[in-house]
Amino acid sequence: GLMLATIPFHSNKVESVTRAKFVDGQLDHVLTPAYHGNPISADGSLVFTDFGWDVLNEIRSAGFSDVSIEVYASVEFGHLGGGQLIFRLVK
Repeated sequence: GLMLATIPFHSNKVESVTRAKFVDGQLDHVLTPAYHGNPISADGSLVFTDFGWDVLNEIRSAGFSDVSIEVYASVEFGHLGGGQLIFRLVK
């Protein structure tokens, strides 16, 4: 199978950083809460992890045989400004 995904990826970080997690069913803010835009909620979406390059090894450990990061941009569809990083995963 093929999976295309976008994640809060930080190319300047080697290791991922946990910002929030659930412990015994309770939300634990490890760091100051950060939110990303969400078209269906004015409150945004809570960021649980800021992913760094180590996420590639995590993805491979989950059984994906081919992992790449591609840049998507499209004048036709209005995706401009440096491109969107898309994770392309093959299982």
